[in-house]
Amino acid sequence: MKKRLLAGLMCLCLLVGLLPATALAAGVTDCPGGDGCNHEAAIGNTHYDTLKEAMNAATLDSTVQLLRDVEKQYVVTAKCYNVTVDLNGFNITTTEGAALKFDGQGDLPEEGVLYFKVINTQPEKGGVLLGKTTAVNITAKTDCPLLIGDGVTLESSKEGSNLVEVKGAAYLPYNMTNEFYINKSESAVSYLVNAKDGEQRIYGVYSNAVKAAEDNTATLIYDYQGGARVDVEDTQGILDLGGHTYTYSSNNAIVYSTKDNGSITIKNGTMITTNNKSDGIDMLGSNTSVRLEKVDMTVSGGTYGIVTNGNKSNNAITLKNSTLNVPDGYGIYFPSSGSVAIEDSVINAKYSGVQMCSGNLTVKGDKTAITTTGEPQPKTEDDGAIADGAAISVINRSYPGGSPTMSITGGTFSSENADAVKAYTFSNTDKTEGEWEDAKESVSISGGTFSTEPDASYLKDGYSAKDMGNGTYKVGQFTDYTITFKTTLANAVVSVINKTTNATVTPNADGSYTLNTAYTYEYTVSASGYVSKSGTATAPGESTVTLEREAS
Repeated sequence: MKKRLLAGLMCLCLLVGLLPATALAAGVTDCPGGDGCNHEAAIGNTHYDTLKEAMNAATLDSTVQLLRDVEKQYVVTAKCYNVTVDLNGFNITTTEGAALKFDGQGDLPEEGVLYFKVINTQPEKGGVLLGKTTAVNITAKTDCPLLIGDGVTLESSKEGSNLVEVKGAAYLPYNMTNEFYINKSESAVSYLVNAKDGEQRIYGVYSNAVKAAEDNTATLIYDYQGGARVDVEDTQGILDLGGHTYTYSSNNAIVYSTKDNGSITIKNGTMITTNNKSDGIDMLGSNTSVRLEKVDMTVSGGTYGIVTNGNKSNNAITLKNSTLNVPDGYGIYFPSSGSVAIEDSVINAKYSGVQMCSGNLTVKGDKTAITTTGEPQPKTEDDGAIADGAAISVINRSYPGGSPTMSITGGTFSSENADAVKAYTFSNTDKTEGEWEDAKESVSISGGTFSTEPDASYLKDGYSAKDMGNGTYKVGQFTDYTITFKTTLANAVVSVINKTTNATVTPNADGSYTLNTAYTYEYTVSASGYVSKSGTATAPGESTVTLEREAS
């Protein structure tokens, strides 16, 4: 019998040990209150030994009221919506994390709005939330605001830290006070949106911000430094950097999407990676698009500036009036079907500026400049970019997206150690380049300046590449024009300079100058005993130059 009783007690102990802490933290309903009460918090008439027990017991529409000052070494969390914490004239101080945390999960109210609240019904005293890293941390799965009442003071013992950390779909209604709570540090990202209900809100997560925005625009409020990436997911949004700098320190990508149908336009600012393993933008689903307008992006590692997935389809990349710097890696690698458009933009990379293995590439704009500095490297893996050193390479690799195409109508293209533009086939079996015999059907160059002479088969019919005499080749439709300088002085010497290239033009035997196109040229006419005269002339045409004698 004793053995049975002992066994029963042991089982009971084991069962009690398996119960959650909240099941053991029963409140007291018969506390008289006043000086004889040693409890830290109450929900209605139920008193709890600790604030943590009260917060764990909180349910939808509960009010947790402090009964004394609380000093703790842990974070207390309310894990439901519509919880109000009444400081009741007392303070909360913690030596770890946030003084309070709200984690919106579980049931939603049948009617009304969601909220987290912190109030102080005794505003003439107390009301201080002093956290170690922040005062209040909020997160939610559904849009939910943090409402902070009068008489509440937020403080952090960590100098320069934000007083509210906003995550998930939780947000702060925008006002001057709430902006003050999140403007202390660059280590937390904050987005301002004009919500569909007309309210201005501050979010901490891009995807939640654009979902709530009336115009699908999330505006970065301050410079940011940290490991929070911009997750596009399946949203269609605009990230307005607002002239600020977004510095990313983690090892994934600043902008990231693995889902289909996501699109993002990024404009007006700077984005930087400081982790050598990080890409700039990964768009790894189908039917995705990314557009950069007036953006400077720098990717520090030997990685990708922008990359898509070769097993996906119908993706789009656009750079307009932007700069993409990947000094140790690849600018744009595009193995999927879809399109890449570069207009008046700059790409600086090491191994490849733009590499198309499927899809359609269009490049235009006199301000466009694509430069590579690295030497070609042997290919060892089956997939991934080829380090061919070209500013632009168009490669037929028999990828699912089909053969790539290219159209260049303007810009400057330079490679320090390879052809500026290459079009070829590539065998994944023996890792070798091959001649793309019908490349002319897929590539077209009708403008631009190149560090090496483009293959004649790449040029649009009727266009040619001219050696500019300065190590570059210019593609265009060239016609010879003539300028003739007339002077009555037999000993006159005429010097003509092409203003576009600063190159000296050699005279013909009859004293005329044959020029490549109808540009404006600088000239100087000089003769012994006469004052030299300089000016400009446009071909074709004649210029009569009269020199005056030097003063005796």
